[in-house]
Amino acid sequence: MNKYNVYAAVTAGLMLMGAITSAMAEPLNVKPGLWQMTVRGEMHGMPPIPEEQLQSLSPQQRAAIEKMMAESAKPHVRELKQCITQEDLNKSEDLFNADQPGMKCNNKLSKHSGKSMSGTIDCAKDNTRSTGTFNYEAKDREHVTGKVFMTITNGTNTMTMKGTMSGRWLGAECTKTK
Repeated sequence: MNKYNVYAAVTAGLMLMGAITSAMAEPLNVKPGLWQMTVRGEMHGMPPIPEEQLQSLSPQQRAAIEKMMAESAKPHVRELKQCITQEDLNKSEDLFNADQPGMKCNNKLSKHSGKSMSGTIDCAKDNTRSTGTFNYEAKDREHVTGKVFMTITNGTNTMTMKGTMSGRWLGAECTKTK
C-alpha cells in the first residue's frame, strides 16, 4: 500500500471529480481539459487493513507499513495532472467510486452552485466505512480549491486524512497523465 496512492485516490479524485456532480446539483463551472493538481495533506492512524491480513504480514512488512504511516503523518505535497472531460463534469454518478468495485457511497450536498460545493461523504465496502466532509470552490473557470477531511475505519483500525487541493487548468487538450 502506497500512501500517495491512497491519498491521491481519496483527495484528488474526490476533490475535483468525485464530488463535483450530483443528480440534482449543478456541476462546478470549470473548463474541461488537462488540470494540474497540487494536493497537500496528512494522514494519522493505521490503515483499515483487516486483522487477518495484518497477521499474515512478516515483521518486516508490518514494520514497513508502520514506517510508512509515521511518514504520512508529516504534511506532504503531491503534484499530479488529471484529465477532466465535459462528460465527467456532467455525470450524475459518483466518479470517485468508478475504480472501486463494490464501494457504495452517499454524498449529501449542503451547498452547491456553479461556484462552490460542500457536503458530506459516507462510503462503505465490506467492513470498511469512510466518512468525511468536503468543500470546493471554483475561483474562476480555470482555478479550483478545496478541502477534505476523511475518517476510514474497519472497526479495528482507524485512519484520518485531511487535505487541501488547488487546481489550475492547463489547456483543453488532454495528454496521457499516467
